[in-house]
Amino acid sequence: MKSPLEKPEEVNQDDNSFITESSQTALEWCAVLASQKIDFELGRAGEVWTFKTTPANFAEARRNIEEYENDRDFFKRYLDDSEMTAPRHGIHDAMPFVFISVLLLLFFSVTGSSGSEGAFFTEGMLSPDLLGKLQWWRGATALTLHADLAHVVANCVFFTLFSTIISASAGPGITTAAILFAAFMANTSSAFILGPAGHSSIGLSTAVFAALGIITISGFLAKKTPAFSIQSLAPVAAGIALLAFTGSARGTDLLAHLSGFLWGVAIGIPVFKAHTLKNCFLIQSLLFIASFALVAFAWTSASNAS
Repeated sequence: MKSPLEKPEEVNQDDNSFITESSQTALEWCAVLASQKIDFELGRAGEVWTFKTTPANFAEARRNIEEYENDRDFFKRYLDDSEMTAPRHGIHDAMPFVFISVLLLLFFSVTGSSGSEGAFFTEGMLSPDLLGKLQWWRGATALTLHADLAHVVANCVFFTLFSTIISASAGPGITTAAILFAAFMANTSSAFILGPAGHSSIGLSTAVFAALGIITISGFLAKKTPAFSIQSLAPVAAGIALLAFTGSARGTDLLAHLSGFLWGVAIGIPVFKAHTLKNCFLIQSLLFIASFALVAFAWTSASNAS
């Protein structure tokens, strides 16, 4: 499948811009450019979204979006035949994660950017204190803190996209709880591996890669081909390709991204088996509420320890 940017009429190199008529594609491209720390201007005329960059950034912006489109197409192509993507992804599947994203944006308006060095970052960011002082809550609170607006927006977009895919098969409660658990364990694992020499870390990206790991293993388990054949391993290769692209921006926490992906793969196995519980309203509701309660309890513990 060709990348949208390979169509000549959609690229205007003279004014360093490219366009799309899809609102979802525009949203994804915003997240891609923000995650890669590329400055751009977004405009709209009727149904057309226009992305304009400086001459110095144009080639890099186009290359990153082409790579993202190719990786995404590769990823989707090998999941299309699986049970994971059989249900339609309606707006109702996305709404719980849009709600979570809105809350994260509102929370960012309270905490500010990491440069502010406020109490939220001192008490909540992932740091060696997680193990040294047994401050377990940092594994959860760090997920809700972001360096700047571009950071939180990019994470929210990818989180909503990936979570919606999982939710179509597993339900919103199981999806939210599984991603939170995998991300929490990934942050804790990163702190354990880095030890006292570890660095501070913040952001929902660990949860984003946990979601990607869940999708990847679910695609592998649902593939209608013999185990460990080249065809059955295609979803794994596609997931790793997307991980390599979306997790390679300058200044990113590669260990947290990789840990999130691996924990997502691990937790994705029971999530795949739990698809029969998708329509169980009680379980979905309890797990969704419990996920919020855990994050709230983590922040309460952080506040009480200060």
